[in-house]
Amino acid sequence: MSSRWRPLVACAPVLGIVGIVWAGLSGEREILTSRNVYLVLVAVSVLGWWIARRVVRVLSGTPQLPIGQAKPGRVTLKGTAQSLPDRAPLVSTAGRPCVWFHYREKDLRTGGIQTSMSDRKDPKNLLLYESSRPFLIVDDSGKCIVIPAGADITTGNEDESLGYHEFAILPGDTIIVSGEFRPFSGSALPAVDEDDAPVTILKQTRKMLPGMSDIAEFVKEGQRKAEEMEAANAFARKLAAPLPALPTVALPDYDGIFIITTKGLAGDIGIYWLLSYVNLAVLLGAAGMLAHLHLAAR
Repeated sequence: MSSRWRPLVACAPVLGIVGIVWAGLSGEREILTSRNVYLVLVAVSVLGWWIARRVVRVLSGTPQLPIGQAKPGRVTLKGTAQSLPDRAPLVSTAGRPCVWFHYREKDLRTGGIQTSMSDRKDPKNLLLYESSRPFLIVDDSGKCIVIPAGADITTGNEDESLGYHEFAILPGDTIIVSGEFRPFSGSALPAVDEDDAPVTILKQTRKMLPGMSDIAEFVKEGQRKAEEMEAANAFARKLAAPLPALPTVALPDYDGIFIITTKGLAGDIGIYWLLSYVNLAVLLGAAGMLAHLHLAAR
């Protein structure tokens, strides 16, 4: 299962209960006595409980090792984030030197965050973009290449301003990575920098509301700067050196649990641990309601 969908599936039983309660309070009383609703809730609760318990077991059962002692398979590593050597620094869409960033464009007409995924090459859409360039995790025992594609990434380096909301991992940040450790293999690595040309900053062609010419100028200036960044990055990619012959840590093929964080794993473990018990309570409650409705119908 994709890392991006795991938290949503683990939270689905809670969301289901909230939906049922909301519908009941809104006057749709029949939903409270619908067997089909509770059958679905039982199925969703089983899946959510299983996923939450699985994540807790995997993260809690994976010892943290120095990079130099890691062996092929699941590992948890702690070290310092660094850019790949002999490459132009990765610069976020907001202009920060970093090793990874997640950028969300705001709807400038409302000030709200655009959260739906959009094609970053489509100028008709507001922008949502996450970098995919590999970077290094380094400790006293060695170095390892981190391939961030598919990871759940949390970081405290937040930047919010007019038009955007961005999270980044900066060079020098202490990070923890839990994923699959692999001996170096060129065939297992993505084409470095292939998808890292900076996207057009705040590029969108939706009609501005009257009196927003200043925002239009802001967008136009962002487009100009992004075009300069794209040209510079394209030139840098032509000069880029090959990847160093180092091991990698990436999204596991067998369990799909891949976490990169600057905050530590205790928060993730705690959240999924809590969800496992909440989902179990929802499961037992839904099963009890099914039994009650079955007996009442006899």
